[in-house]
Amino acid sequence: MHQQRGRLTPRRITNLRTFEAALWRVVEPYAIQLMDEHRARRSAAQRHEAQQLPPKAPRRDDVLLHRIFLSHREIAESFSTLNRIPVYLRHFPSSLPRRSSRLAWVRYHVENYFHELYVFQNRSEAFFKQLLRAYRKQAYALSLEERCNKLEKALKDGLAGAVTARGRHVHDRRFDDNSLRMLELIELLVEGGGRPRRDRTLFFEDAQMEKRFWMKHNNAEIKKWLDEYGLVLGGLLFMPDGRFRFPVPSRH
Repeated sequence: MHQQRGRLTPRRITNLRTFEAALWRVVEPYAIQLMDEHRARRSAAQRHEAQQLPPKAPRRDDVLLHRIFLSHREIAESFSTLNRIPVYLRHFPSSLPRRSSRLAWVRYHVENYFHELYVFQNRSEAFFKQLLRAYRKQAYALSLEERCNKLEKALKDGLAGAVTARGRHVHDRRFDDNSLRMLELIELLVEGGGRPRRDRTLFFEDAQMEKRFWMKHNNAEIKKWLDEYGLVLGGLLFMPDGRFRFPVPSRH
């Protein structure tokens, strides 16, 4: 009979937060074990007794669970970065060198946001592929594949415009739109000795506010997708009693 971890208090997985909590509950014992072993090896090495502590081979289930957890954390970290970028964009540092224009400040954060969207999508797709490989011989493999494919398609459709814009920026020319173009014209006008009818700081604030609003709206949509992702994977990877559903080794 396939060995499972001890029973856990069942908690309904309904979104990203509850999925992460359930995943951490099952991976925490292994994480603590790794830290304890690392501490013991360091202590033995300091006493020149390292040869008395041969490395312990991890269990198959522990390795799989750890990989799944780390892959999910890559996605979560990417989303955290997406959430931080509009916060960074909000605060224009007064100590910034004069040669770093407000246009460069806004453009830097917009382009960084596009890049992180691309990273987020790639990490999500890689995670789904990892799950499908790990569970390909299970009775519920088809259901897992169908649900993962739906999640992947929903993400692709939602990010299609942004990823396309990012691709054009990387392979063709820098990302541009009306607000950035207007900000660039104002800065060129001032550099040439002209005086715009409107304070150029206001043009910067307009572009800054517009980009932050777009990023925060986009992040809210991604959060909805992540909550669906947590709900779907929670139902597929966890049993009703809270235990993790490890793939059963095939019998030959």
